[in-house]
Amino acid sequence: MDWIQGFLVFLSGICALLFLFRKFFFKSKLANKKGCDHNCDCH
Repeated sequence: MDWIQGFLVFLSGICALLFLFRKFFFKSKLANKKGCDHNCDCH
């Protein structure tokens, strides 16, 4: 049972990293497209 728990923790960690990376990537992509207007908090 321990390996299942470890695997789930590992999997959730990867999902969290992917989510953060995707969020950051889309944010920087939008910032590059818009050129940092008033509603962009890229600074």
